[in-house]
Amino acid sequence: GRTAVVIAHRLSTIRAADVILDPSDPDVLYAATHQRERRAYNFVGGGPGSGIWKSTDGGETWTRLSKGLPTSDMGRIGLDVARARPGTVYAVTEGSEQGVYRTDDGGASWRKASDIASIPWFFGEIRVDPTDPERVYHLGVQLQVSTDGGGTWQVTAREVHADQHAMWINPENPAHLILGN
Repeated sequence: GRTAVVIAHRLSTIRAADVILDPSDPDVLYAATHQRERRAYNFVGGGPGSGIWKSTDGGETWTRLSKGLPTSDMGRIGLDVARARPGTVYAVTEGSEQGVYRTDDGGASWRKASDIASIPWFFGEIRVDPTDPERVYHLGVQLQVSTDGGGTWQVTAREVHADQHAMWINPENPAHLILGN
């Protein structure tokens, strides 16, 4: 009936927003789902379908991670794993409990590092220096960097165009950054 159509429609608005691989174990994957609908007559930026998931079998099965993460509906979530310490994963979330969240135990528990967030449907990206798990970049209207694991942030790259959408950090030389804006 009508209820089934509404549920099916609601589920059809859930997409994977980010998928990252644990560099120390290719069977470990983290994924962020985003429940979103944008139409001329409606905008839903988040919902119960938004969340962070983990697979330990190469993506065959997934477990939703929740301990320490927002309990309210989240929107878009950006993820990155620290190559230098793969148990450390960062997430930037939107919603009423928006901010940067961090786990140091592979997702078993999370803690909020700061309230920083950006316009999530355009940005929502976070990147970790491949050699320093405490150096984290947040992409938004401006590029911001934290050297204390997401606790405090400062604007960097002031002279580049606004709207940072993508970033690559050279694993051989982390001072070499490529920005997509």
